Amino acid sequence: LPSRFPYRRAFEVGGNWDSGSPTMFGAKWTLDTENQSNLISADMLYRARWKKKFSRDEQWAFGLGADFISSVTSKGTIGQYNGDDRVRGTVTYVF
Repeated sequence: LPSRFPYRRAFEVGGNWDSGSPTMFGAKWTLDTENQSNLISADMLYRARWKKKFSRDEQWAFGLGADFISSVTSKGTIGQYNGDDRVRGTVTYVF
């Protein structure tokens, strides 16, 4: 895992699914084995394109994601946020 996360014993498994359609999905699971904590993240991204006359295509992306945190000990980097599950949304424009 990246050095910005001070885990001593942890692993992460994740993947993305892109079927070639405008929608892409991703998920990952991080397990801090030392502090018995889990972080599950799931994301969906929709890439939209609109044709613009006399200019290049406008590219927009709309995303929706969620993080779910569970911990037995409520200690460590993940465990201290036990119960702080969240839902997030994004809007991106590329010009």
